[in-house]
Amino acid sequence: MKRILLTAVVALFAFQIFAQVKVSLRAGFSNAWVETNNVITGNDTIGLSKLKGGYHIGFATQLKIKKFFIQPEVLFNSNTAEFSLSKDGVRSALKDRYTNMDIPVIMGYKTGSFRVGAGPVGHVNLNRKSELLQQGGLSEAMKKLSYGYQAGIGLDLWKVQLDLKYEGNFDDFDSFINFDNNQNLSNAPSRVIFTVGYIF
Repeated sequence: MKRILLTAVVALFAFQIFAQVKVSLRAGFSNAWVETNNVITGNDTIGLSKLKGGYHIGFATQLKIKKFFIQPEVLFNSNTAEFSLSKDGVRSALKDRYTNMDIPVIMGYKTGSFRVGAGPVGHVNLNRKSELLQQGGLSEAMKKLSYGYQAGIGLDLWKVQLDLKYEGNFDDFDSFINFDNNQNLSNAPSRVIFTVGYIF
């Protein structure tokens, strides 16, 4: 009897924990900005003209314990960067397209429908199509993983989740390129991210 009672208590506790878990499909868009410098390599001058925002899609799991929550996410994020290259007096525009898998883990406080939270984020580079790296004298760095942080607010309205977050990063945007003399094309980029989720 005691064993049955203990099993029932454990099962009830597990159910209570499970009942606080929400899984959502998520999609949204972001802008991006970064401070840049021109880099001189050989007789060429390279600059970052524009770092464009992009779109993302993925899923999240939200675990709520009393008024606190933890929300790990997996998002596939696509962005574009435009570079200017001055080579032998001829100026040209080059474009890079890249896809990352972003893995933020947001922890915070939730009261009613309102959430506020922050946490680390990892960026795993999945694919990069680079017109810039096709130029002679440049090579791709082997770094495939970078880190940053996110902080923001959110609303859970019935089965809809709305999130607005700020993201900062610890690595320079040009960390995927090997420049001579340790020159830097840019500093660490920042983003504002808007996401809509649907809980199912």
